[in-house]
This record gives sequence, structure tokens and C-alpha cells, in this order.
Amino acid sequence: MLSRGMPLAACSNFKSACARRARSRRMMQALAAALLLELVAVGHAEAGWNEWTSMGPPVAGRMALAIDPLTPATIYVAVGREFPLGGVFKSTDGGTHWSASNTGLTAPFVTALAVDVQTPTIVYAGASGVDGWGVFKSIDGGANWSASNAGFPPPVCSDTSCAVPTVLVLVVDPQTPATVYAGTHQGVSKSTDGGAHWTFNMTGIESVGGGVSAVAIDPQAPTTLYAATLGAGVFRSTDGGQSWTPFNAGLFDFFLTALQVSPSGAGLHAASQGGVFDLVTRPDPCAPLINPLVSVNERAFSVGQTLVTTVGVMNLGGAGAADLYLGILLPDGDTIAFFTSTGDIAFSRAADLASFQPVAAAVEMTAPFVVTIPNFFSYQWTGTEPGGRYLFFLLAVQAGALVDGILTESELLGIATAAFSFL
Repeated sequence: MLSRGMPLAACSNFKSACARRARSRRMMQALAAALLLELVAVGHAEAGWNEWTSMGPPVAGRMALAIDPLTPATIYVAVGREFPLGGVFKSTDGGTHWSASNTGLTAPFVTALAVDVQTPTIVYAGASGVDGWGVFKSIDGGANWSASNAGFPPPVCSDTSCAVPTVLVLVVDPQTPATVYAGTHQGVSKSTDGGAHWTFNMTGIESVGGGVSAVAIDPQAPTTLYAATLGAGVFRSTDGGQSWTPFNAGLFDFFLTALQVSPSGAGLHAASQGGVFDLVTRPDPCAPLINPLVSVNERAFSVGQTLVTTVGVMNLGGAGAADLYLGILLPDGDTIAFFTSTGDIAFSRAADLASFQPVAAAVEMTAPFVVTIPNFFSYQWTGTEPGGRYLFFLLAVQAGALVDGILTESELLGIATAAFSFL
């Protein structure tokens, strides 16, 4: 059963041909090989060609990891257990040997770590315990610790138990390292004096679910922050944490465990139990002029389930005219099902570039634009399809580039892929 969120003929909005540019004849790998390499790379990543090696420390309950940015052989690990098995452990030889670094650390349950990127001997630890909680700070590489808790609420205790504030994440502003953020079960606390004093402001946030699991700072605009939560999605602040707004468009899993901002600040990546979500916050000056987007709703399908795809293009402008090819590489590694400009499905061989059929030809890319088409294509699996790994892709090349069956490096403008399997 096939259905479309919008007719493929709607791609006629991408029209206006222009003269084909002169092309360099320096050969690059054929597109077929590129697609196959994408497919093989995904398979290798899952098969585990690269193996992880256990480096210790020889205790269980590890909660956080931090690395000295100037001396990467220096590693800190937080362990959320009672002393002597808990606290902070340090290695100065890349993890071969470890030693406890807990002098002055009165709270054994260490749940977060952060290193000052400009002065790596300054280390922060988020901890909890009846005798100590909040943030601890070391100025000598973990040899000695002191509490830095002014502004953190104390534990609330009854006759039988205590509710102790737990720091889930610590982040140091790389440009202004005296500014530190702590994500807790209650929200985000901020210090502007290296942890000596903390303020708590969650204006605009009604709930953080189970807590703030990650805080990310825009490296190009440090007053722009993103906070991921365990159940309430993502929040953004553009005033250094004074106020927040939900930032959840397109997000369907609000239980997030990690968050990262690209070095340019243009890309935001969130991890959840259901997978990884990507969001473009603004055009990336380091990115290609044309940035295709493809995504699928699941990574593996069985009979009766439905594949749903989203496609889009972020065009920064200045690329001239482009042909867009949208297709699915089948498990045999050679057959490609192409979406055509007439709304049909056409089949070609991966090795025969001249047989490729564009979904939109001579798309004018001179002016910037962003187009996203959710639910572009859906397919319900019946069990008659070949099993194995599929590769959904969107390819942008210079207009007319594939007519002769040859693709040069200068003619390839952008490609996006999404792999999935039918079991």
C-alpha cells in the first residue's frame, strides 16, 4: 500500500533551468559505489569491526566521564557508590591505572563531572549524600575538593528518609569558564563565579519531567542554551538561562538522555531511547551549499509495520541549478527504486548513472530556501518484499550532470542517506 503526504508533482515548484556549467573531468567514485559504501559502513558499525576495551576503574556504578582537553591521557570517572568504592577516580595514563581522588569530597555518590577547558586543573563534580550534596570543586586536578554549594537547596529529611538534590549534568562555558551550569532533577542552576554561588531560574518551564539530563551551550552564541529533560523534551534559553521556551517541533520522544550542539552552533542533536534526533538551528557557514535531508521512522521493520519517510532540502543559495534524485537502494545492492517527477516509481541499476531519473530537474538554487516534507512517502510491509538492508537517499547534483553517466567531485552538491532493514 503506497501513499504520499504530498504529490511528487508538487516538486514542480523547483523549476527554472539554467545553462550547464563547465565541468572538471577529474573522476570520483561512481555514485553506485558511494551508495554501497554507505550501506556497508552501516553494517560494519553494527557488526563491531572496532572493539571496545575495558579500561577500569575496577568498580561498578560509573556515572560520568571527563577528559582533560589539553592532556587527554588524564581521565576522570565518577562512581555513584559509597566510599571507598564511590567518588572520583583519576587516571593519568589513558586508563591503564586508576586511583581514588576523594580528599575533601564528603558526598560519595558522584553523578556528574566537568573540566574547565581553559584551566583543566579545575574540575567540578556533582554529588549527593546526606553529608554533602550539590557541586564540589577542585583546583588541583582532583587532588583536593571543596563544596561549592551556595544557592543549592539542602536535603529535605524526615524521620525515615532524606530527599537529596542530585546533579545529573555539569557544563562549563568554554568561552567564559567562570560560568557553569548544573542540570538537576529540579531544573538548571547557574554560577557565574566558578561555582562559588548558584542561582536557579526556570521561567517558562512548567515541568522538567524526571530532571534535566543534559545542557548544551551554543559555541558561537554562549548565551543560547539548550536543556534536555527526562520526559519534557528540549528547552531553549537565549538569555543565559534567565528564561526558557519549549523547543520540541518534530520531536516525538521527550525522554532525552543526551544533547550536543555542533561546533558552528547550527546543528542540535538529541539522543533518546527511541534514537537520535537532529535539528538545524540556522544555516551552517561550514556546510555545503545544498544540504539534503532524509529520515525514516524506524530502523527495522516487520510484516504489517509501516515505513514513513521525511525529505527536505536546506539550500544556502549560490549553487546554480541542480537535479534532485530520490530513491531507495534495495538489499541486492544494485536495484534502485526512484521517485520520478511524474509521481511514479522507476527502477534503475546502481551502476548505470545515466539511467537515474530525477524527482526534480533543473531546480534553481540561486536564492536560499528551506523545504521539509514530513510523511512524504509511506509503505506498509506485506512480507513479499526482499529481506535485508535498504538505503533511502536524496542526491543533489549539478543540472544535467548524470546525462553522460559520469559524476565528478565538483558536480556532487549534496547527499543524505537513511538506512533501515526489513526482517
